[in-house]
Amino acid sequence: MAEAILRAATNELIEHGYAQFSLRGVAAAAGMSLSTLQYHFKSFDELLAATMKCLLDSYLDGAEAAIKQSSKRPQDPLGNLIAYSLQQVKSPRLTVATTESWALAHRNALARETMQAGYERYLALFMAAIKPLNPRLPEAQLRSRAALIGAQIDGLLLYTFEGAPPLLDWEILERTCIESAIRLSAG
Repeated sequence: MAEAILRAATNELIEHGYAQFSLRGVAAAAGMSLSTLQYHFKSFDELLAATMKCLLDSYLDGAEAAIKQSSKRPQDPLGNLIAYSLQQVKSPRLTVATTESWALAHRNALARETMQAGYERYLALFMAAIKPLNPRLPEAQLRSRAALIGAQIDGLLLYTFEGAPPLLDWEILERTCIESAIRLSAG
């Protein structure tokens, strides 16, 4: 039941945004009474945080799988992570979910905690992908480089709009991102 509620909540957040996100709206979208929803999620904040965590975990689980793909070269985990991330950036649903989540994190303490935990995991994935390229890199440098590469990927959300023609050649962009991230990581 909780999974069905989170699927409906995710769709509500993406389709209608935070401004219209409500317990009643999610209950209606899930085809259940408000009291049934509240049995599983006691408050608005609890449902919101669980929805954001669900969105983050879905993305991050895929990112982790991309890193773990079989690789022969030390740069493969980072290249796979970037390729996966760019594929996700092109998804209008992810773009809306990410934008809504960022905005929420600035206004809601529980949403902020959820995003911070998700970004810690995101950063750790980039650090794990960079480490094989530069195993002696001090932790602070590794973390900074991971943050720069992750921020570069996140920033590309600005170039995606649902239904609009692409502003960038994504094949060239992916190649360039991977090459520059490998140089930054190895140097």
